[in-house]
Amino acid sequence: MSRPSSVDQLEPEIREEIGRLRGNGHTIDEILAALRELDVTGISRSALGRHVQSMEKIASRLRHSRNVAEALVRQLGDAPASRSAQLNIELLH
Repeated sequence: MSRPSSVDQLEPEIREEIGRLRGNGHTIDEILAALRELDVTGISRSALGRHVQSMEKIASRLRHSRNVAEALVRQLGDAPASRSAQLNIELLH
């Protein structure tokens, strides 16, 4: 197993700030500048870029999973609760 990235080793509050800034449309350079203002050092631009790219891949997969789940629920319509429960179990797998 690989070791945690320099971004993953940051305090949770700093990682949340990175996510908030990226969610607001800030560029990697702007996020890096904000980290420097918070006295966060030791994070390279490439490490931050890899982190942002990784988070965007996860978000994309999550959006896809939600779309699939919504489509399945629409297909079931007014199915009995037991079928909905079965769908939830299948989605967890």
